[in-house]
Amino acid sequence: MMKSEKIFRSLNRTNENTMPFLLLDCIDPEPYQSQMRNAVFDKARDKNGYYVSAISGKKSKNKADFDIDHIQPYSRGKNNTILKNLRLVLRGENKRKGNRYE
Repeated sequence: MMKSEKIFRSLNRTNENTMPFLLLDCIDPEPYQSQMRNAVFDKARDKNGYYVSAISGKKSKNKADFDIDHIQPYSRGKNNTILKNLRLVLRGENKRKGNRYE
């Protein structure tokens, strides 16, 4: 099992796929953000190693082509940066979506 798979499974076992937000003030957020980012990219990778956009289905092996999108927009909900609310989309798709639900 790859390290990122272990992180993904660990994130899925936490309460509602989220770290208790009361603890976020007590810890360095960078490792948590990196783990979450890696888990989103791993979730969107196909068997050939391509990352797949959740909106268009377009593929690329270049991480720089993608953004991590909040399905329920960040501006419309508090504490919604949880794994089940995040997906990988192409940068242009994320800009077009704005803060709408899709």
